[in-house]
Amino acid sequence: MHRYIKLDTVCFIFVLIFSFNACAGSSIKETRVWPSPEYTRITIESSTLLNNSYTTLANPERIVIDLKGEALSDELQNLSSKVLSNDTSIKSIRTGQFKPDVSRIVIDLIGPSKVKVFSLPPIEPYGHRLVIDVYPNNFDPLANLLKQLDGNNKPPEAVPDSTVKPLPKKLLVPQREAIIIAIDPGHGGEDPGAVGINRLQEKRVTLAISREIEKQINNTPGYKAIMVRDGDYGMTLGQRTRIAHQNSADFFIAIHADSYKSSSARGTTIYALSQRGA
Repeated sequence: MHRYIKLDTVCFIFVLIFSFNACAGSSIKETRVWPSPEYTRITIESSTLLNNSYTTLANPERIVIDLKGEALSDELQNLSSKVLSNDTSIKSIRTGQFKPDVSRIVIDLIGPSKVKVFSLPPIEPYGHRLVIDVYPNNFDPLANLLKQLDGNNKPPEAVPDSTVKPLPKKLLVPQREAIIIAIDPGHGGEDPGAVGINRLQEKRVTLAISREIEKQINNTPGYKAIMVRDGDYGMTLGQRTRIAHQNSADFFIAIHADSYKSSSARGTTIYALSQRGA
């Protein structure tokens, strides 16, 4: 009688442990950290939509994210090794098994930050993605862009006609050492753009083309090239144009590469945006 009770207890404990393991599986496929000059994006890719919750804490500044129904996997633990030493937003990342069916991610921040957490649906070649964007607290892309545009379009203050003196003719034409051309490789980061044969991604093609154009322009006297995106990270349209404005660019060239089912396709597509800024 006594032995049967012990056996039943052992069986019950085994079933309980088995149930926890069954509930706390992991659908995490890969984790990525995309640092850029203005913000950092953390991506957790999974085979199913992640059930998550998050909160921000101060003193010290950090973000706490709980993944419900997810066991702590190797992919999640590797997230901590992907933070670069020159990251401007994130100090470090820690992961742990908070509960049997909940994995916890703690993102230690360099300072007060704005955080955006959202999910993206699958798109070739990625699956479901949980995205965490971290912006330094003093960074507002839209406000900075509007300020730049407002400063460029602001009319000069009115002055009495008697104080206006004609400028020498030689000063009427701006004296520039070089014509500045902003080169913007399309897409980047979680946005691969078009996907071609052998899963070649547009974002990699445009970056390679842009770097070659940069070399050719900088080797041409009287011209200077600046790269709007010089790495594999995502940027908004506002951020791209703002960088061009900050560098006083005379021209802005966006590089894209279409994909087509037939290998016989040839040619170039050119889009011209309106002067008002489409």
